[in-house]
Amino acid sequence: MINKVDFLTKVSLFSHMKEPDIHRIAELVHYHLFHDGDLIIREGDRDRRLFIIVKGKAEVIKNLGEKDEKRVRPLGPYSYFGEMSLIDDLARSASVVDPLLSSTGPAPGDQEIPCHGLRVAQGIESAHSSH
Repeated sequence: MINKVDFLTKVSLFSHMKEPDIHRIAELVHYHLFHDGDLIIREGDRDRRLFIIVKGKAEVIKNLGEKDEKRVRPLGPYSYFGEMSLIDDLARSASVVDPLLSSTGPAPGDQEIPCHGLRVAQGIESAHSSH
């Protein structure tokens, strides 16, 4: 298992935060192992979760499963997603999936490593705003 505080300090979103704030956020973090084919977030859904990839890869995809499905970008370790939904409470602007789920399959050269990630609970906004 990883040291959550050390890991979070290496994520650009949190890299300039004070140590007490990082410790409060680390208390809200839950470890997840996503399996091949898992849909991590779905475009259009509303929830207030932030995800950070620890190990493996994921893909940001617009219009998942549609004729005009489009890969937006790959994600790897220390990449985060879901921050806008957490901040603005808006619907998800894209889906994030294990690369094996998209209709185009994994990108050339992708290794089939399960995506290990951290899910930050909804309480992050109150932990950061309290100080």
